[in-house]
Amino acid sequence: MLASIIIISYNEGQWLRKTVESFLAAKTGIPFEIIVIDDGSTDQSTVFLNSSRYKNVDLIKLPRSGVTKAKNVGANKARGDVLIFSDAHILVEDFWLEKMLEDLQEKTILSPLVVSLLEPQRVGMGLTFNNELLPCWRSYTTNSIENVPVLPGGFMLIKKSDFFTLGGYDEGLKIWGYDDCEFSLRAWLMGFNLLVTPRTKVFHLFRSGQTYKGYNENVLFNLGRLACLHFKPQRIVKVLNKVGRFPFGAKIIEDLAYEQKLWQQREHYLKVRVKDDDWYFKRFGIDF
Repeated sequence: MLASIIIISYNEGQWLRKTVESFLAAKTGIPFEIIVIDDGSTDQSTVFLNSSRYKNVDLIKLPRSGVTKAKNVGANKARGDVLIFSDAHILVEDFWLEKMLEDLQEKTILSPLVVSLLEPQRVGMGLTFNNELLPCWRSYTTNSIENVPVLPGGFMLIKKSDFFTLGGYDEGLKIWGYDDCEFSLRAWLMGFNLLVTPRTKVFHLFRSGQTYKGYNENVLFNLGRLACLHFKPQRIVKVLNKVGRFPFGAKIIEDLAYEQKLWQQREHYLKVRVKDDDWYFKRFGIDF
């Protein structure tokens, strides 16, 4: 088996190099490849990859496209049987891959525990939604593998065949935000299991701001798109009412309403899914 590690990077400075070095240094008996997708960086953060030391690391440079396009490009380039999507500010421990693969089953997507590099007492075990439909980290309270509503897009493992069965990431989402939420929700509704395994952990640099800019407008558009793709009409209205409270909300709602491909995609998802959003919210005790 070959594993493909796909690192998405945008103006990550020295952290991209630290992340690549961590993957290369970690002990493992499983062959892997590293693919770096540079999403339009302007900080020269990929120059180090020109060294012969990194000749086996593939670098793909894109014009600024956003995280979903970048991940799909990486998946299409990958030769591995399993895909690992990673942020470019991650450190891994020895044998992390073996430990995660122990819990990989049919129609299963996995993440490890996520530990804050700056505050190591903070340990996340996947994400959930609050009653405003904002994603928030779940605290690590058990040493057992757990089903979670949302897997963190910053570190996730999936069989390549399953990734393409699900249709990859939604490139209708803008730049950054709710991409992991949409993918996770879609996977649950299509009959997959999303698990966090405590067998291993990764260390993640949480920043006070976001590297992917345009948080407010883009993220709200993406939230609205997620709702239109997967929610029943009453929930769509609730989400769009939330979006409409913002100065640019009316334009977002108009754009979503007239995006024909979105509504065609919704019809497809309604036909192929095996569960609905009522099941999802009840299953995870989310009051929305």
